Amino acid sequence: GGGGGGGGGGGGDAEARAKHDAYSDIKAGSSIYSPEDIKAGFEDSDLNGDGFLDFEELRTLLVKGRSDITEKQLRMLWRGVDVDRDGRVEFDEFVDFIHGKKCKTHKEKWQDTFLAFSGKDEFLNKEEFMNLCRDSGLIGKSMAEKDAEAIFEKTCKPEGVVGAKGFSKTMARIAKHKEVKKAEVIKAVTACSGPVRHNSWNAPAEAE
Repeated sequence: GGGGGGGGGGGGDAEARAKHDAYSDIKAGSSIYSPEDIKAGFEDSDLNGDGFLDFEELRTLLVKGRSDITEKQLRMLWRGVDVDRDGRVEFDEFVDFIHGKKCKTHKEKWQDTFLAFSGKDEFLNKEEFMNLCRDSGLIGKSMAEKDAEAIFEKTCKPEGVVGAKGFSKTMARIAKHKEVKKAEVIKAVTACSGPVRHNSWNAPAEAE
């Protein structure tokens, strides 16, 4: 086939094309990477050199130069690529993913929203919880901010955070408070697109 398309083109034009949503591109496996690039990318990203990428390593790789991909989309891509659910991705899984061979399109789950708001530690603190409630449209006539805070206090762990399991219970309490079915709350949370970037990822890595 004819060689790679001539580069750039007019600025604004290329800009519009580039906007073509990173998430769809990645999921479609638009392989703009050569095998060498992929190997180099994998090796550069495998910070601890164990031959696997964990979520943080893959996230770092995907975020590079892709300012439009959101935390939630990153979590969904991760679920698609970590096929055997062991919390790490082998090189072969990674290659299949880049080429769009195996990346299942997962239906959005509330967990994706939860993880987008909870950031690196995968626990919601009160502020993150409140952001999630606001962005999901749960705060309003039937639940004021103070009500949401009270529910958080009741369902959080002693250290003031809620994990994914606990959050399921928290949603049940929110539903009870709002006098709606829990499914309604789950639907609102699932539909929420979440923050584009979570600041926990920018914190300088602690020296080991």
